[in-house]
Amino acid sequence: MTPTQLSALLIELLSLPSETEWVEWKHNNDHPAMIAERISALANSAALHGRDFGYIVWGVDDGTKNVVGTAFRPRQSKQGNEDLENWLMRSQHPQVNFQMHEWNHHGVPMVLFQIPRARSEEHTSELQSLRHLVCR
Repeated sequence: MTPTQLSALLIELLSLPSETEWVEWKHNNDHPAMIAERISALANSAALHGRDFGYIVWGVDDGTKNVVGTAFRPRQSKQGNEDLENWLMRSQHPQVNFQMHEWNHHGVPMVLFQIPRARSEEHTSELQSLRHLVCR
């Protein structure tokens, strides 16, 4: 997606009354475990709500929906010694082929993860699977 297309998508998502089951706003929350869990949850929610994609958007204040920008740089982030993107891909069962986008919206740094809907089976992150095993 081009920066113009990303900004148009951002404006479309901001026109929603609030976060939905398939759209989440973040400011700077860059915790890998949270991101992994949200990817699997949004893939499942997008499918349940008849959407092609779910989205996590960094740079939006959750309460006001104001565009505030973000310091999160997923392409520069790591989980341990591994690139965050690779770690997130490996943590999904089955794999979710999400796309990471970084761009400037009116001079403000933004990040958007576009997460395709789950197709045939429920998606889980590795962490969710471990929690399930521990809770049994």
